[in-house]
Amino acid sequence: MPRRLRYIAWIGMLCLLSCSEELELYAPEEEIYAVYGVLDPDADAQYIRVSRVFQIEADAVPFARSHDPSVPGLSVQLEGGTQTYTATWVREIAKDTSRGDFGPTTSAYRFETEGAARLQPGRRYTLHIRSDVDSSLYLTATTQIPPRPALLSPGYVREGSQRCLRRVPFEDSVQVRFRTNPESQPGRAFRYELRVLFRFWANGRQQTHHYGPTRLFDRSTGCSGLDNSTLCYLLPPRQVLFALRTDLQEPGVLYTYDAEPRCGGVTGDLSRAVELQVTAVDTFLGRYILANSPYYQSLNAIRTEYTNVTGTIRAVGVLGSIAYDNRPIALTACGEYVMGLRDLPPFGCE
Repeated sequence: MPRRLRYIAWIGMLCLLSCSEELELYAPEEEIYAVYGVLDPDADAQYIRVSRVFQIEADAVPFARSHDPSVPGLSVQLEGGTQTYTATWVREIAKDTSRGDFGPTTSAYRFETEGAARLQPGRRYTLHIRSDVDSSLYLTATTQIPPRPALLSPGYVREGSQRCLRRVPFEDSVQVRFRTNPESQPGRAFRYELRVLFRFWANGRQQTHHYGPTRLFDRSTGCSGLDNSTLCYLLPPRQVLFALRTDLQEPGVLYTYDAEPRCGGVTGDLSRAVELQVTAVDTFLGRYILANSPYYQSLNAIRTEYTNVTGTIRAVGVLGSIAYDNRPIALTACGEYVMGLRDLPPFGCE
């Protein structure tokens, strides 16, 4: 063993032998509430999950089997503008298990927000949680839904009187520009992320996979915006194609996608097999992601629990919100080849 390492080992042994206090592996038992919800103004329903987090000195697995973490019977309300929404508790909500969720269902409180009750971008909403059984229990959280961003480029292509999808060359670097709301500029309170959605069939079964999200950003990255109210993000060459191609590698599976119609009189007539999406993330959700994502924190670091949920009982979690804009696009022939969607490469594509 090198001398320097022997010194380090010896100092560490002395430190261990000199400690007289016992190390407490468990904090005192405590019942904690976990509150999670992300408001989406484009959704017809909003879900707020309220559950118990048990902090005990025993084995947590058998304890969890015999204790239901869900919390039915609460009064859960959402206030925004002149409207007040009252939630109903839903015992079983199906989850998309293809994303790796543990368990096929979950329980949550549901707000109906379709039609005239739809949530509004730019508006502040406050969540109130009370108990009819325990009048001392009260939890609250606030979020402001970000103003909706607007994608500028890649844009559509005009062919005569029709609007057509632009073939985006992801085999090269691609600049994505979008407009933010001027109200979001002071202090850059909102952050953004990009995705590329890909809808396809695997042996006739429809699936949706995506590239991203990118890391959160609040300023132009790799390219320049057109003015103070626009941001630009540079997607590296082939990164999107390689990410999507990893989902198309299962042996014996035929992968197809519908790239038509590429042109139409209105946007709704166009294929949405491939879509570019920019999402604005509110201040609190952005901080929550930054505090918990391995992108920004060392896996070995001791992290401080971030939450914007407060009240008369200890709580963790976050109430956040998003607003997004989607733009249907098309792949180039080279992009299709790189993803394995065509057998022969077009001229100039390697």
